[in-house]
Amino acid sequence: MPSQPLLWVSSNVRQKMKLLLSIICALSALLGHAADAAVEKPPEFIREIVAIKIPKIEAKDTTIHELIGFIASRIRELDPHKPGGISILTSGFQNANGINNRPADVKDAEKKLDYIAKDIRVDKVFTDLARLFQVEFHVTSVGIVVTPIGAKPFPNAKAVTGDIYHTYKSKGEQAAP
Repeated sequence: MPSQPLLWVSSNVRQKMKLLLSIICALSALLGHAADAAVEKPPEFIREIVAIKIPKIEAKDTTIHELIGFIASRIRELDPHKPGGISILTSGFQNANGINNRPADVKDAEKKLDYIAKDIRVDKVFTDLARLFQVEFHVTSVGIVVTPIGAKPFPNAKAVTGDIYHTYKSKGEQAAP
């Protein structure tokens, strides 16, 4: 006895299903290419900056804001593209009074740690500080934006919108951009 298909569909319906499937596949491929285009690699100068090696960092009893200032000044000194370097700014931080650029918890705003390193790449510094201070370093089209974990880097003091090329987080290994 010949076996019957579990579901019988007319040839007209089969043709329509094939057409619908091909449209879905085409849209999926198109959306995939759009997503790839949106997540471009950062410009070469940003990749070079995060690859800079800082000869020595010796920060004792230091806040995240003090360390960011120090790292920014070292990048400006060591930047192969001089003169301006890249901006490192904070965004999304507030204290209990609503003043920007400080963590919401006063205890976090005053959190001071020691950080000592030699011959360390900037991207490794970002990963270390993200872990120590529970923040994220976003490599963006307007510079490096430091935020509390989960906060968006835009809008910030420099731009309302922009591209995010890479984020250094406190958990897991981070690939260099």
